[in-house]
Amino acid sequence: ARAEYDAFVQQFEPQDEVRASHILVETEEEANQIKAELDGGADFAELAKEHSIDPGAANGGDLGFFGQGMMVKPFEDAAFALANPGDVSAPVQSQFGWHIIKLEEKRQSAPPSFEQVAPQIQNQLLMRSFTEKVDELMAGVEIKIEDADLKAKFDAQEAAEAEAAAQEAAE
Repeated sequence: ARAEYDAFVQQFEPQDEVRASHILVETEEEANQIKAELDGGADFAELAKEHSIDPGAANGGDLGFFGQGMMVKPFEDAAFALANPGDVSAPVQSQFGWHIIKLEEKRQSAPPSFEQVAPQIQNQLLMRSFTEKVDELMAGVEIKIEDADLKAKFDAQEAAEAEAAAQEAAE
């Protein structure tokens, strides 16, 4: 498991991540009013607790770290466009409502620790070992299906798998 983890870490490519907080409201008018208060020096976390309809409002709207592809596009684009910690976006609309986003931090992602992924790696190794052993035991074995209906279904399934593999190879 450790060798598999080490190989994973060698191939790991860090990605940009941001930690952001947001205030989510239903209307653009509300968002503009809150943005004006923020521009006037109001505390972001307090306004989030007071006005945001997002469940995370209780913790000041903090969403934690996230990478590309984890949030809805308009929100993500606005969050990643903020340059410096403390920067606050103009109101941004998504299907959830209107967001005001505050950049808390930027960083590069890091691979998970061995302890975090060891159970998954162990399961993968177990499944790989199982599959290899079954393939080894099945090598050279001919299976004869006596039931005509079952044979027809088996043949159809094999043909479908072969066709899917051919299409995948063509792509």
